[in-house]
Amino acid sequence: MIINTRPHKQARKLSYKLEALNIEHTSFPLSDIKQRKNLTSADIEILKKIHTFDGIAFTSAAAVKYGIKIVQDFISLEECNAKFLAVGPSTQENLSNHGLNSLIPKEFQSEGLGLLMQDEGLKRVIIFSNSWSEKSISSNDETEVVYIASHDLEINYQIVKNLQKELESSENIVFIYSTNIFDALTENLSKKALLKTTWIIPSTRIANHVSKLSSKIIQASSAIDEDMIDACIKVN
Repeated sequence: MIINTRPHKQARKLSYKLEALNIEHTSFPLSDIKQRKNLTSADIEILKKIHTFDGIAFTSAAAVKYGIKIVQDFISLEECNAKFLAVGPSTQENLSNHGLNSLIPKEFQSEGLGLLMQDEGLKRVIIFSNSWSEKSISSNDETEVVYIASHDLEINYQIVKNLQKELESSENIVFIYSTNIFDALTENLSKKALLKTTWIIPSTRIANHVSKLSSKIIQASSAIDEDMIDACIKVN
C-alpha cells in the first residue's frame, strides 16, 4: 500500500494523480499547516529592512501563501526590487498567481536553491519556510541568509499512532517529506515494522537522516508529486 503523509490539501492533489495511474493508496495526513499567530521581535527587525535584501526565497507553496502576506506588511510588491526565488514549479506557480516572476533551481530542493542564490550573485536573501525548517542553507562569505517562519506545522499525533499500527501490521511504501515527520512516526516503531517499510524520500539530506534507521529508501528527484510518484513506481 502507498501511504501519502502530506497535509490535507496537498494530500488531495497527490491522491488525484495516484488515482489517475490506478495506484492503490491511502492518506494519513500527519501534520496540519497553520498560520503563525505572531512574528518575533527579531523577525520584525529583519523585515523592517526587507528593502535591503536582493533575494526573497520560498521553500513551498504554503510558504508563498503565508509568506507573501508577511512581505506585503512591510513593502508593496510593486516597490520590491528583490529577485524572487522558488524551490520548485508548484511554488513558482503560486508566486505567479500573485503576479510575480521567479527563478527556480535545476534541482527542486534546498540544496538547489542555495546554488541558485550563488549563481545569481545574491548578497542578502530572506528565506520563507515553515517553523520546523532545518535552515539547511547557511550564510557564507558571499551571501547573508536569514530565515523567517511563514507558517507552523503541527503534528497530528493521533493520526501518527494510527499509521504506526498500520506499519506494524503490513508492508507499506510511505512518502516522507521532512525529518520531523519521520522522527515522530518512527518513535516507538518496532524494528520489524522498520524493516518491512519502504520510504520514498525527496532529498539527499532527508535520505541521510532516514538511513540511520532504515536502508529501504528510494530517493526521488524532488518533492514534487510527479517525482515522488516516479520513485514509487520504481519500487513496484
